[in-house]
Amino acid sequence: MARLLTERGKARAALGRPADARADFARAEALNPEYLRLLVTLAADRYLARDWDAAEAYLDRADLQDEPLPTIAYGYGLLDYYRGRYAAAVARFDRAIALSAADGSDPSTYYLARGYAHVESGDCAAAAADFAAVLARPDAPAQVRAAAGEATSDGRRVTSGGGPCGGAAQTTDDEQTADDGLQTTGVATADE
Repeated sequence: MARLLTERGKARAALGRPADARADFARAEALNPEYLRLLVTLAADRYLARDWDAAEAYLDRADLQDEPLPTIAYGYGLLDYYRGRYAAAVARFDRAIALSAADGSDPSTYYLARGYAHVESGDCAAAAADFAAVLARPDAPAQVRAAAGEATSDGRRVTSGGGPCGGAAQTTDDEQTADDGLQTTGVATADE
Protein backbone atom coordinates (compact mmCIF):
# COMPACT_ATOMS: atom_id res chain seq x y z
CA MET A 1 0.00 0.00 0.00
CA ALA A 2 2.91 2.38 0.71
CA ARG A 3 4.17 1.83 -2.83
CA LEU A 4 0.76 2.64 -4.32
CA LEU A 5 0.42 5.78 -2.20
CA THR A 6 3.95 6.87 -3.12
CA GLU A 7 3.32 6.42 -6.84
CA ARG A 8 -0.07 8.13 -6.63
CA GLY A 9 1.52 10.99 -4.69
CA LYS A 10 4.19 11.40 -7.37
CA ALA A 11 1.48 11.47 -10.04
CA ARG A 12 -0.50 14.05 -8.10
CA ALA A 13 2.60 16.20 -7.68
CA ALA A 14 3.24 16.02 -11.43
CA LEU A 15 -0.35 17.14 -12.00
CA GLY A 16 0.19 20.21 -9.83
CA ARG A 17 -1.62 18.91 -6.76
CA PRO A 18 1.08 19.18 -4.08
CA ALA A 19 -1.31 19.10 -1.10
CA ASP A 20 -2.81 15.81 -2.29
CA ALA A 21 0.65 14.47 -3.04
CA ARG A 22 1.92 15.29 0.45
CA ALA A 23 -1.17 13.67 1.98
CA ASP A 24 -0.40 10.47 0.05
CA PHE A 25 3.24 10.63 1.10
CA ALA A 26 2.25 11.10 4.76
CA ARG A 27 -0.08 8.09 4.61
CA ALA A 28 2.62 6.01 2.91
CA GLU A 29 5.17 7.01 5.54
CA ALA A 30 2.76 6.05 8.31
CA LEU A 31 2.34 2.61 6.73
CA ASN A 32 6.00 1.98 5.92
CA PRO A 33 8.39 4.66 7.18
CA GLU A 34 11.42 2.93 5.63
CA TYR A 35 10.05 2.36 2.11
CA LEU A 36 13.09 3.25 0.02
CA ARG A 37 11.44 5.01 -2.91
CA LEU A 38 9.22 6.99 -0.57
CA LEU A 39 12.30 8.21 1.30
CA VAL A 40 13.93 9.31 -1.96
CA THR A 41 10.71 11.04 -3.01
CA LEU A 42 10.43 12.82 0.33
CA ALA A 43 14.07 13.90 0.06
CA ALA A 44 13.28 15.34 -3.37
CA ASP A 45 10.27 17.18 -2.00
CA ARG A 46 12.35 18.73 0.77
CA TYR A 47 15.19 19.46 -1.64
CA LEU A 48 12.86 21.35 -3.98
CA ALA A 49 11.65 23.34 -0.96
CA ARG A 50 15.34 24.08 -0.24
CA ASP A 51 15.07 22.42 3.16
CA TRP A 52 18.54 20.91 2.95
CA ASP A 53 18.59 19.41 6.45
CA ALA A 54 15.28 17.56 6.01
CA ALA A 55 16.33 16.35 2.55
CA GLU A 56 19.57 15.05 4.01
CA ALA A 57 17.73 13.29 6.83
CA TYR A 58 15.55 11.42 4.32
CA LEU A 59 18.60 10.56 2.20
CA ASP A 60 20.39 9.28 5.30
CA ARG A 61 17.47 6.95 6.02
CA ALA A 62 17.39 5.80 2.39
CA ASP A 63 21.16 5.25 2.40
CA LEU A 64 20.80 2.75 5.26
CA GLN A 65 18.85 0.43 2.96
CA ASP A 66 20.54 -2.48 1.22
CA GLU A 67 19.64 -1.18 -2.26
CA PRO A 68 22.06 1.50 -3.43
CA LEU A 69 20.15 3.71 -5.86
CA PRO A 70 21.96 6.23 -8.06
CA THR A 71 19.39 8.83 -7.02
CA ILE A 72 20.55 8.62 -3.42
CA ALA A 73 24.11 9.53 -4.43
CA TYR A 74 22.67 12.17 -6.78
CA GLY A 75 20.60 13.66 -3.96
CA TYR A 76 23.65 13.93 -1.73
CA GLY A 77 25.53 15.48 -4.65
CA LEU A 78 22.84 18.12 -5.08
CA LEU A 79 23.04 18.97 -1.40
CA ASP A 80 26.83 19.30 -1.63
CA TYR A 81 26.48 21.44 -4.76
CA TYR A 82 24.04 23.86 -3.18
CA ARG A 83 26.16 24.05 -0.05
CA GLY A 84 29.15 25.08 -2.19
CA ARG A 85 31.06 21.82 -1.67
CA TYR A 86 31.80 21.21 -5.35
CA ALA A 87 34.54 18.57 -4.99
CA ALA A 88 32.27 16.53 -2.72
CA ALA A 89 29.43 17.00 -5.21
CA VAL A 90 31.60 15.69 -8.05
CA ALA A 91 32.45 12.60 -5.99
CA ARG A 92 28.75 11.96 -5.26
CA PHE A 93 27.83 12.42 -8.93
CA ASP A 94 30.66 10.01 -9.83
CA ARG A 95 29.01 7.44 -7.58
CA ALA A 96 25.59 8.10 -9.12
CA ILE A 97 27.06 7.54 -12.59
CA ALA A 98 28.73 4.30 -11.48
CA LEU A 99 25.53 3.03 -9.84
CA SER A 100 23.58 4.00 -12.94
CA ALA A 101 25.93 1.93 -15.10
CA ALA A 102 25.47 -1.00 -12.73
CA ASP A 103 21.67 -0.88 -12.80
CA GLY A 104 21.27 0.14 -16.45
CA SER A 105 19.48 3.43 -15.75
CA ASP A 106 20.08 6.61 -17.74
CA PRO A 107 23.03 8.61 -16.31
CA SER A 108 22.39 11.82 -18.29
CA THR A 109 21.08 13.80 -15.32
CA TYR A 110 24.12 12.81 -13.26
CA TYR A 111 26.53 13.86 -16.01
CA LEU A 112 24.76 17.21 -16.32
CA ALA A 113 24.93 17.83 -12.58
CA ARG A 114 28.56 16.79 -12.43
CA GLY A 115 29.28 19.17 -15.31
CA TYR A 116 27.79 22.06 -13.35
CA ALA A 117 29.89 21.09 -10.31
CA HIS A 118 33.01 21.02 -12.50
CA VAL A 119 32.14 24.48 -13.81
CA GLU A 120 31.87 25.83 -10.27
CA SER A 121 35.20 24.28 -9.29
CA GLY A 122 36.89 25.62 -12.46
CA ASP A 123 37.55 22.31 -14.23
CA CYS A 124 36.62 23.37 -17.79
CA ALA A 125 37.72 20.24 -19.57
CA ALA A 126 35.78 17.96 -17.25
CA ALA A 127 32.69 20.18 -17.46
CA ALA A 128 32.79 20.22 -21.25
CA ALA A 129 33.25 16.43 -21.33
CA ASP A 130 30.23 15.90 -19.07
CA PHE A 131 28.01 18.21 -21.13
CA ALA A 132 29.22 16.47 -24.31
CA ALA A 133 28.41 13.08 -22.76
CA VAL A 134 24.83 14.22 -22.24
CA LEU A 135 24.53 15.55 -25.78
CA ALA A 136 25.94 12.31 -27.19
CA ARG A 137 23.14 10.27 -25.62
CA PRO A 138 20.13 10.15 -27.95
CA ASP A 139 18.04 8.73 -25.10
CA ALA A 140 18.79 11.62 -22.70
CA PRO A 141 15.63 13.37 -21.50
CA ALA A 142 14.83 16.51 -23.50
CA GLN A 143 15.20 18.84 -20.49
CA VAL A 144 18.60 17.41 -19.67
CA ARG A 145 19.80 17.68 -23.28
CA ALA A 146 18.53 21.26 -23.47
CA ALA A 147 20.33 22.25 -20.25
CA ALA A 148 23.58 20.62 -21.45
CA GLY A 149 23.24 22.33 -24.81
CA GLU A 150 22.67 25.69 -23.17
CA ALA A 151 25.63 25.19 -20.85
CA THR A 152 27.94 24.54 -23.80
CA SER A 153 26.48 26.82 -26.47
CA ASP A 154 25.90 30.09 -24.65
CA GLY A 155 29.64 30.53 -24.13
CA ARG A 156 29.19 32.07 -20.70
CA ARG A 157 29.36 28.91 -18.65
CA VAL A 158 32.33 27.09 -20.14
CA THR A 159 34.30 28.90 -22.82
CA SER A 160 34.71 32.67 -22.45
CA GLY A 161 35.26 35.50 -20.00
CA GLY A 162 36.92 35.49 -16.60
CA GLY A 163 34.84 33.42 -14.15
CA PRO A 164 34.80 29.66 -13.44
CA CYS A 165 35.93 27.63 -16.48
CA GLY A 166 36.81 30.86 -18.23
CA GLY A 167 33.14 31.79 -18.26
CA ALA A 168 31.96 35.28 -17.49
CA ALA A 169 31.78 36.13 -13.84
CA GLN A 170 28.72 34.41 -12.48
CA THR A 171 25.62 36.40 -13.25
CA THR A 172 22.04 35.94 -12.21
CA ASP A 173 21.36 34.37 -15.62
CA ASP A 174 24.21 31.91 -15.18
CA GLU A 175 23.07 30.96 -11.72
CA GLN A 176 19.52 30.53 -12.96
CA THR A 177 20.72 28.29 -15.81
CA ALA A 178 22.50 26.03 -13.35
CA ASP A 179 19.59 26.10 -10.94
CA ASP A 180 17.06 25.32 -13.69
CA GLY A 181 19.19 22.48 -15.01
CA LEU A 182 19.52 20.85 -11.63
CA GLN A 183 15.98 21.53 -10.41
CA THR A 184 14.11 20.48 -13.56
CA THR A 185 16.02 17.22 -13.60
CA GLY A 186 15.95 16.78 -9.84
CA VAL A 187 15.64 13.73 -7.69
CA ALA A 188 11.87 13.73 -7.97
CA THR A 189 12.06 12.84 -11.65
CA ALA A 190 14.68 10.12 -11.40
CA ASP A 191 14.01 7.91 -8.40
CA GLU A 192 13.50 4.57 -10.09
